[in-house]
Amino acid sequence: MDYNQEQFFRMQMDVPKMPFYMSYPMQNLYLTEMEYEKDMERMKELYPKEVKTILSYVEDECDKMEYEGSLMFDEYPDRLMLEQVAERIYRNVAGKKRMLRQNSTGAE
Repeated sequence: MDYNQEQFFRMQMDVPKMPFYMSYPMQNLYLTEMEYEKDMERMKELYPKEVKTILSYVEDECDKMEYEGSLMFDEYPDRLMLEQVAERIYRNVAGKKRMLRQNSTGAE
């Protein structure tokens, strides 16, 4: 055994032993994530009504794009694809507003 190995083994003897689950600092990762989600929901409650409506369409579109190889996970997303996604969301929101206007005028 050379000098470096001997030093290494001595250093290991000086380290107090602890259970494996305590060796990582992220013990409360689940609780931290729950707090983060609560904070996000609180912030969403402060959004104006129109933004909440658009947000639901954006979240739906993001849910559709959660697959491996999706442009959502690209480091540098393609501008054309982003514009197409934005246009699709815009059409969905505009279609919903048009439908609501027709229903409200038809009921009168």
